[in-house]
Amino acid sequence: NTTPTEHSRSISSHLIYSRRRLIIIMGAYSIVEIFAAMAEAVPSSKFPAKTVIMNVDGTCFRIDGAAKTVTPCSDTDENADLQVKTSLEVLEKLLAKKLTPQQAFMKGLLKIKGNMGLAMKLTVLVNATRKQLIKQEKSKL
Repeated sequence: NTTPTEHSRSISSHLIYSRRRLIIIMGAYSIVEIFAAMAEAVPSSKFPAKTVIMNVDGTCFRIDGAAKTVTPCSDTDENADLQVKTSLEVLEKLLAKKLTPQQAFMKGLLKIKGNMGLAMKLTVLVNATRKQLIKQEKSKL
């Protein structure tokens, strides 16, 4: 038998190295930290030139795929192509690959209003953000 430390080791307060890949530790990031990483990830991602309002536990951010920006906003912005509402816990599960956006939606953990085709592209955004968070943590080592 092997001990858990042989399978995983902590490399920072936010990541764990397990089975030869980095895993984001749930509960390690604030909403602001996640959206800051998202803001850095959006310009290089293949996210469509559309607008998404994402409300996470009452904190709202506007993701502008055309301008390639992520900025704080009002929850009442009706001009968005897509509005998403969820909790920080669910967002962390998405980033940790414990849940897909489609699974979260089907379980009622992700509320969607607007362009459902664009909602299917949330995986692109989540993956780009995850890569950015890992990149940031690696640079701290």
